[in-house]
Amino acid sequence: NIQVLKMAGEIFVNALERKKVDQALSEAKARYLNIFENAMEGIFQSTAEGRFLGVNPALARIFGYGDAREMVSAVGDIGATLYVDPERRAEFVRILKERGRITEFESQVRRKDGTVILISENARAVLKADGGLDYCEGTVMDVTLRKRMEEQLRHGALHDALTGLPNRTLLIER
Repeated sequence: NIQVLKMAGEIFVNALERKKVDQALSEAKARYLNIFENAMEGIFQSTAEGRFLGVNPALARIFGYGDAREMVSAVGDIGATLYVDPERRAEFVRILKERGRITEFESQVRRKDGTVILISENARAVLKADGGLDYCEGTVMDVTLRKRMEEQLRHGALHDALTGLPNRTLLIER
């Protein structure tokens, strides 16, 4: 009888420990889902062939879609649908396969309404057991405004504010 009681006690302790682990796992999942859903940057997972596996609401907003589900179902081929130059997507995948990650990869893309914006992507390759590319995951930022401001600053530094003609700095530079 004592052994039966010991076994019952161990089963009860194991059940309590399992419940604690399950609760901790559930809380961690909720925290990470909250980060994914509320991030300011666009977050994605996509196949090497150019299909989205998942996107967050921020990425859908960047590309002008109402929500993440709409974007995933509407974009069947990322390169052909989003990139102004579809070869940029091929270059993105090529670099990922070679290096395993890519940072600040800038490309012109089309939003749902057809307007063109400039994005910067950071991504990493997720490999299969055989070492081949399974899928990639990463982030996207709309850098259109930043690039426009940089160009305005550059132009202002190299041209006369009154006449708009090239200034001495541009002359020396050239």
